[in-house]
Amino acid sequence: MQQRVVRGWMTAAGVVLAMTALVSASGQKATPAEVAEKMSGTWKLNRELSPGLAAPARGGTGGPGRGGAAFMIAGGVPQRGGGGGGGGQTPTTAADLPPDVLAAQAAMRDLQQIAETVTIKATVDSITVSDPRGERTYSLDNKSTKLTVGPATIDVKTKWDKTAVRQEFNSPQTRLVRSWEVDDQNHLVIKSKVESLTMNSKEVKAVYDRQ
Repeated sequence: MQQRVVRGWMTAAGVVLAMTALVSASGQKATPAEVAEKMSGTWKLNRELSPGLAAPARGGTGGPGRGGAAFMIAGGVPQRGGGGGGGGQTPTTAADLPPDVLAAQAAMRDLQQIAETVTIKATVDSITVSDPRGERTYSLDNKSTKLTVGPATIDVKTKWDKTAVRQEFNSPQTRLVRSWEVDDQNHLVIKSKVESLTMNSKEVKAVYDRQ
């Protein structure tokens, strides 16, 4: 009788250990390869889940915008010539700014636009993003590279940050920080934040549904 009780207890303990092992395995973080596979595909903006975005940009607000609405981060890079900020020495018109600064501002406005539909091809080493403006590929090595946007050249770094892809776009006066990840509900979530000498925007989320 005692042997049966001991054997039964050992069997139950084995089941518990096996279940614990399964839970532990299922709770492990996804690898970059698994995240890249989930992220790859075509995605459409869910406006109801993205309340922080400004209204669709019309006409050329700094980027080609060839077909398809483009949403912008509210409170992001000021419009042409808008210094907005503190002190009377801040330039307030386009005539006060040198051409390279104007070009960089236009480039950053283009980069902060969120397309209504995006297609992503991601691997462990790179991510390619296609939208109505064209296609851009970024190496996931956290090395600074030059990105040409119109007449301007912007520095960009892209890397894996746990289960997200993190990017930093830098111009002499502005930095755009952006991350890409897939949440537990299988939404693509793009988080963006603009920082400059005169202002910092709140982090804004754009949530996409898989198509």
